[in-house]
Amino acid sequence: MSDESLAPEKGATGDESFFQPWLDYRRKRFWLLVAVLVYTLAGFFLVPALISHFTVKNIHESMERDATIADVHFNPYVLSLQVDGFTLADKDGETLVSFDTFFVNFQLSSLFRWAWTFREIRLDGSYLLHERFTVDESRLSRLLADIDRLSAGEEKEEAGDDMPRLLIAELALNEGKARFVDHVPAEGVTLAAGPVSVTVRDLNTLPDRHGEQQVQIEMENGARLSWQGDIGLRPLRSSGELSIENLTPERLLPYLRAALPIEDAQAQLSARTVYMLEQSANGSVSITLNGIESVLEGVSVTGLIPASEFFSLDRLEVSGGQLRFPDNHLSFDRIRIVDPFVDAWLGEDGMSGLMQLVPESDDAQTAGEPTPPWQLSVGEFAIEGGRAAFADRSMQPNGELGIENMELTLRDIDNADNTKMPVSLQLGITGGGRASFEGEVVLLPVPTMDGTFTADAIPVQLAQPWVEQALHLSIEGGSLACTAEVVLDADGAFRAAGTLTTDDLQVTDTAAEEPLLAWDRMAIDRYEIDSAESAARISSVRFTRPYGRIHIAEDLSTNVSGLVRESPETETASADEPAWSVMLGGIAMDDGSMDFSDFSLPLPFATKITGMDGTISTIDSNSSEPSNIGLEGQVDEFGLARIAGRMNLLDPVALTDVSVEFRNLMMTNLSPYTVQFAGRKIAEGKMDLDLLYQIDGGMLDGQNSIVLSDLVLGEEVDHPDAASLPLGLAVALLKDSNGVIDIALPVEGDVNDPEFKIGGVIWKAVTGLITKVVTAPFKLLGSLVGAESEDFGQFQFLAGRADLTPPELEKVAQLQQALAQRPELGLEISGVYDPAVDKPALQFVRLRATVFERLGRDPTQEGDSGSMLDEDVLAVLEALFAERFPGGSLSEIQAANSSPPLDDPEGKHQLDQTAYIGSLRDRLLESEPVGPVELEALAAQRAETVADAFLAGGLDPARVSQGAVLESESEDGEWVLMELGVAIE
Repeated sequence: MSDESLAPEKGATGDESFFQPWLDYRRKRFWLLVAVLVYTLAGFFLVPALISHFTVKNIHESMERDATIADVHFNPYVLSLQVDGFTLADKDGETLVSFDTFFVNFQLSSLFRWAWTFREIRLDGSYLLHERFTVDESRLSRLLADIDRLSAGEEKEEAGDDMPRLLIAELALNEGKARFVDHVPAEGVTLAAGPVSVTVRDLNTLPDRHGEQQVQIEMENGARLSWQGDIGLRPLRSSGELSIENLTPERLLPYLRAALPIEDAQAQLSARTVYMLEQSANGSVSITLNGIESVLEGVSVTGLIPASEFFSLDRLEVSGGQLRFPDNHLSFDRIRIVDPFVDAWLGEDGMSGLMQLVPESDDAQTAGEPTPPWQLSVGEFAIEGGRAAFADRSMQPNGELGIENMELTLRDIDNADNTKMPVSLQLGITGGGRASFEGEVVLLPVPTMDGTFTADAIPVQLAQPWVEQALHLSIEGGSLACTAEVVLDADGAFRAAGTLTTDDLQVTDTAAEEPLLAWDRMAIDRYEIDSAESAARISSVRFTRPYGRIHIAEDLSTNVSGLVRESPETETASADEPAWSVMLGGIAMDDGSMDFSDFSLPLPFATKITGMDGTISTIDSNSSEPSNIGLEGQVDEFGLARIAGRMNLLDPVALTDVSVEFRNLMMTNLSPYTVQFAGRKIAEGKMDLDLLYQIDGGMLDGQNSIVLSDLVLGEEVDHPDAASLPLGLAVALLKDSNGVIDIALPVEGDVNDPEFKIGGVIWKAVTGLITKVVTAPFKLLGSLVGAESEDFGQFQFLAGRADLTPPELEKVAQLQQALAQRPELGLEISGVYDPAVDKPALQFVRLRATVFERLGRDPTQEGDSGSMLDEDVLAVLEALFAERFPGGSLSEIQAANSSPPLDDPEGKHQLDQTAYIGSLRDRLLESEPVGPVELEALAAQRAETVADAFLAGGLDPARVSQGAVLESESEDGEWVLMELGVAIE
């Protein structure tokens, strides 16, 4: 065939000439055209059909589940694939996975990069369902189980160790959604997330090449999780920022309710951090978090049994956080909690209600690989406006205690051993009062503490519910304040030292429904408590305007003995616990008052004492030395009350020798009792009482006396309880030659014997009435002012003293009135003294003045203590002993006051320091130089005191003269009697 035969026919168009060679199957261009056409048709039409068909078929065969695809697009020229409307359904028809569009754009540059290269991979409108039916079964687990079953027997190609080279220019997930359904909790849980947006740029597995990524997940109720950063896969490395906003726990409540007794929980969490994740050459991974910031707001947790809102807080802030792994280091610059509240209580069984939150311990724990301990540190932990409520429901009425406005700052927190952490705490007590602590604490390896605790205006009534369980008492008022330097050692020993005051205390005896105890102030200058030594030491206790009520019933029981409630479950101290030693330096009383009544007497007696001052000396549990008691007060306008003696206050049954003395009491105040006793009122009269309570080794010997003077009975009053007695005749018989009724009341027996009985009461009868000597001068003077008394011209002084008591001042006032009516009469005053009574008292005063002078203290400010047994005078007493007894031996005195311990009679002798001080004091008292000169000076001072009293009342000095000093003899060993003389001008 010639070439001409292949030429186009004459007359053909130009286009036909152009396409003619392409349509010639004998030419290569024809087959190239065919290949392009086939590639195009297969790419645009066949490939989508095959992908759609085989994807649905393989899913059905390998998963036994149905899938649908709405449309598939493939562009063979740009190597892009788009799948639209994909849905994978579970066996029950529930949609497991779906998406609107899946788009992939592959790049031929993979051939040059030697890496699988994609320009874009995008998934739009995706949906994922995860539903759990039991702990071990879910839709996903069922799907995987079916895949494993259907693919059993097939050879599986093992994945290589090397990660394929991959480069994705842009990977995106847009508007994705997920749904989680959990049927395991009793209530069931449904969680929804979306829209989820993920943007990853330059994702690759190429060495040292990183991409930029961004993830954002929207949750229900406005919560949002965000991440942006970069990821490198070879080696694994990622850095970026994570954040969460407005996360709330509502959907997670079923899990909380299943694990804990919680009904509801409200909170909102926002947090952010910058992170760095790196994988080293050996495969280990390190994680670093910087700038951890978190805010938790609006927390409220309700639950427990009985249900209540037991925890809440307004805001929790965490700032400046850092985490290092595997260095295991976690630190925060600051943790701040604003307005937290905790409601805690003890239930009826005595168990804490918050213990319901503690899961039961699982003893079947397996030991795992030991992990390095975490190092935790916080620069500052702060609580602002904290509140707490505590209730003790194990008793009735419930005990309640509240804390408010708590401000706590704890700095330099670290879990390293022996780290000292400064702490500052201030809080208010609901109902009044504040407390604070400033110091340092150590938490590990064992807690220790060292700092200063203060409390101010704490209401004592807060203790009422607990006090009421043990005592018939009601605390009606009072506030407490204290300071304490507190130390808690590593061995658990506790020490505290400071001051303590209680103001405006009011306590009522609920059994008698009467006031029992009160004071304006109780002050302790210094106290020291040491648990390691089981010792408590108190320097002194001073009461200002104290009040007490003491009542002795007919059977000798007291109101105090009936305060303790009977309890069948009284706990006793363990025999292994050491007994505490207690030393009280003394008790002082200023302007006290007391209601005293004794219905065990033949004539029931009650009175009120005011203006009571005095002291009780050292009380020492380690010493057999009793405490000296000296109290003095005023009864009515001119009455006197004194309490004096010795008593082992910690064991009164072992030793009690106390006298209660009343002088110049107006008997008209006793009419309510005499009416009940004898059906008669008292028109006038005075009474002196001497009540002596002596107990030695449990044996009571009470030699008490009642003296009635100038008693005049009043009218008769009918009373159902009155005894049928000829009282008028009895009064006449009981008056002695001085017109005095003297009643002795012996009381004896064993106070430890529950059958203890009162001895017989003996009334002394006086067989005759002695006519008063009307011509006696002072009787005459007394009659002028209505004070007919034989002792009208007599004045009594206490041993060693020259002051006038209120009864004597009354005599001065009455004599002033009488002398005003007798201007020609004058007074002769002779001072008196009794060496046997006054000398020991003066010796004590002089020695006491010497001791306190050397101590640099003013003895007039030390109260009226009769002991000088405090440890602070020991050095002075020893020095004085050495001066006055150069040849004396202190060791001999110490030996005489040493004995084995009470619990070990054969043990080593121990010094009874208080008794030793008492022996030194007594030896020095004997050597104190008091002679006739000093005694006569005391007598002269007494005379001058009486003279000054009359002159102060306006008596003309010319009518007062002083006589010679006289030596007298006391009748009772306490009072020295001075008799006035009458002179005629």
